[in-house]
Amino acid sequence: MRIAIQHTSRYKYKTPPDFALQKARLTPQSNERQSVGQWQLNLNGARHQFDARDAFGNKCTLLKAEQGAELIEITAQGMIDTKETQGIMQKSPGRMPLFVFLQASALTEPDDRIADLADSVRRDDQVDMLHRLMDAIAEQLDYTSGATHVGTTAVEAFEQGQGVCQDFSHIFLAAARHLGIPARYASGYFVSGDDIGGEASHGWAETYLNGLGWVGFDPTNRKCPDERYVRIASGRDYNDACPISGVRVGAEGERLSVNLAVEQQ
Repeated sequence: MRIAIQHTSRYKYKTPPDFALQKARLTPQSNERQSVGQWQLNLNGARHQFDARDAFGNKCTLLKAEQGAELIEITAQGMIDTKETQGIMQKSPGRMPLFVFLQASALTEPDDRIADLADSVRRDDQVDMLHRLMDAIAEQLDYTSGATHVGTTAVEAFEQGQGVCQDFSHIFLAAARHLGIPARYASGYFVSGDDIGGEASHGWAETYLNGLGWVGFDPTNRKCPDERYVRIASGRDYNDACPISGVRVGAEGERLSVNLAVEQQ
């Protein structure tokens, strides 16, 4: 499948920042599931500093706000060709050892209720177990836009019984790690159709299974990522794979708006 993506983030300030640096994880990489045909970042109000890869193998671009800029606009756009692999990625960018993905992060620390949910689906067949876990989480949570925020933990979302793709995925990570399976957060996009969570960048989980490699699970939609998914970045949780992060000094009245178009060609 050929997928066209245009993702624009606009930061407006009442008072321009004295200093602002932003790290953009907005550049996909070719792998077994996808081939990057063309891709570019267009900037307004910020200057490109340099490109690098982080510890998880994600492509990152460092941006610096122009002096006096009241608007910073970052647009990522391009074309990706994808194929169906039943969620299997096999190889992985980065050199992080597997034990890193067995450790809980601040957003994915489980409590007794998440541990009990994980134990309720425990099986010898890990693939079957993870599919059962994916379904169990989807039955426990309602997808509710605006019910949580980027700092909501897996425990908080599970207690509320609602959240967005980030929360579904964090609960899956917490439970999978409790079951002794390396798991990481993946961010990207997908052609949603009738599925949930297509109005913004999407998040799902990936687990490492012996004999298969890294395999994706999307508990929001109860499926493994197919040819409609485009993968951008991964890490221990959302904070490691979010599209844009950074620091600023002196700005007031920041407002963020995001426009996203993901279309099959």
